[in-house]
Amino acid sequence: MPPPLRGKYLKPTFQEKRGQVPWGDPPSPQLPKESRAQTRRNRSVLERRLLANFDWRLLALVIVTAAIGVVLVFSATHKTAQPYLYLTQLLWVGIGLGFLLLILFFDYHFLAQISKYIYGISLLMLIYPLLFGSEVSGARRWIRWGGFSLQPSEVAKIATLLLLAYYYAEMERVVLRFRDVVIPGLIAALPAVLVALQPDLGSALTFVAIYLGVSFVAGARFRAIGQLILILLLIAVVSWFTVLKDYQKERLTTFLKPRLDPADAGYQVRQLKIAVGSGGIWGKGFLHGSQSQLEFVPAQHTDFIFSLLAEEEGFVGTVLMLGLYLGILLRMLKSAKVARDPLGVFITGGFLSLFLFQLSTNICMTVGLMPTSGLPIPLLSYGGSYMIATLAGVGLVLNVRMRRMVN
Repeated sequence: MPPPLRGKYLKPTFQEKRGQVPWGDPPSPQLPKESRAQTRRNRSVLERRLLANFDWRLLALVIVTAAIGVVLVFSATHKTAQPYLYLTQLLWVGIGLGFLLLILFFDYHFLAQISKYIYGISLLMLIYPLLFGSEVSGARRWIRWGGFSLQPSEVAKIATLLLLAYYYAEMERVVLRFRDVVIPGLIAALPAVLVALQPDLGSALTFVAIYLGVSFVAGARFRAIGQLILILLLIAVVSWFTVLKDYQKERLTTFLKPRLDPADAGYQVRQLKIAVGSGGIWGKGFLHGSQSQLEFVPAQHTDFIFSLLAEEEGFVGTVLMLGLYLGILLRMLKSAKVARDPLGVFITGGFLSLFLFQLSTNICMTVGLMPTSGLPIPLLSYGGSYMIATLAGVGLVLNVRMRRMVN
């Protein structure tokens, strides 16, 4: 039987000429009912599997810690000229949780594939305040639109983390030598240099933490890491004479000998030690800290909010808070251990190293074991960009965990 007529001006397709498709039989535009039903069943099974693998404990720990941060911000600011800041912090937590949920909708493989575009945009965002940003306290760190402001270094942290994880995953190597970590080092160095020029030395060091963390998880040899540390030390020495501002050098010298300038640069160090030491075992009580309520501690709702916790809640409250942080870190570590592929391991391990670096640096800075660097403590310190970026990073960890059994 001859094929049906296709019309005067319609020519056979390439597949029809080769006999792969009967001439004149167009493919059905709709799937059979059985196939559509099977697709719905598969989607339902996938959704149940994602929810079954979701780390509800990590999310609960993060929300509880952020809620404690809102309470501490209230304690630090309720007698100041801005007593409403705790409501603003609550808003940032809500927006951050919204970004966390948004990240869960996208497979982390897709986010890694587009990371080079996010990374490029973040570099442009870092350049913008250097060229067009207004100077505040000697620094150009913010992009401002009217009453809204954004700290681009927080966006660059997440973008750099994703790109480094994607780069190492594409290499598919078990052991990394020095030559294998050079290009990733340049990837981390670009935003680090731009942030240091703002200047923001503390945030610039976070890119080093991300780089070392992802490289170690990806299989970098200890010898390669040792070579990297030597290079970083050399860069630090050169930076002391060429990059560091006078106030940054002053922070380092007063950290070593704060009594040399107790009324100026050493003031922060001395007041922090007084606040932490005066809390005792049980603390002075909520809203009853003398150093915090009388505003002896500068930036007590941002960089030094942990000193407020130590003064008002004492040793017991501090240990409980550290227990929450330990729970968060252990849940992240477990997510890295059960990740289904190297990319998931690198993403989770990289954010874990970033989170741990910021946490340990802030606590050591508060108790006087490190010079003040301006790094806030995750989930507690006041700040919109920082809170949103931290919760977005937690969203990446949850994303990896919930897709550990999805093929």
